[in-house]
Amino acid sequence: MINFAPLKRSNPRSPLVAERDEAFRDEVGNDFALSIFSSVTARLPADSELFAAHPEALQRYVLERIASWHSGLVELVRMWDLDSVQPLALRTGVPIPSWAPTNVTVIGDAIHAMSPALGIGANTALRDAQILGTELIAAAAGNKPLLTAIGDYEHTMRGYAFDAVRASAAMGERIIGHGPLPG
Repeated sequence: MINFAPLKRSNPRSPLVAERDEAFRDEVGNDFALSIFSSVTARLPADSELFAAHPEALQRYVLERIASWHSGLVELVRMWDLDSVQPLALRTGVPIPSWAPTNVTVIGDAIHAMSPALGIGANTALRDAQILGTELIAAAAGNKPLLTAIGDYEHTMRGYAFDAVRASAAMGERIIGHGPLPG
């Protein structure tokens, strides 16, 4: 599968961009088209081979796989900027059972890495931070013991975050060709 999308820079004059060197400012000042070739793992070379391949070899690999597709799509792949061609392995965390809380906890991809198919990974991590922060404030105020606060966060997080992992994985199956989550 190949995905194509135009990407328009939202604010190339932001202070964060202005602080960087001229080459960076030039690069982020341009809108561009993104294209991604994706396939299920069983149809791809091993990660070690993909990650050792030069951009030209990756482009050839994709061109071989799409040779019979519409000529316009093939031409778009031929036009790839080889300086930007790179492999990317997508992995999805598998929901796990609950655990006893300790004074160490996890948020974001450390516990619920997910397919980018729904685009909700960062928002889910931000929700983690908000809920954990609220729980820690309650513990600091003496409203509940620290381990109870952490356990309450983890219990809540497992519900919405693992729902998000499953929903994102299901969308990845439909639109990207990801394999299903293990049962």
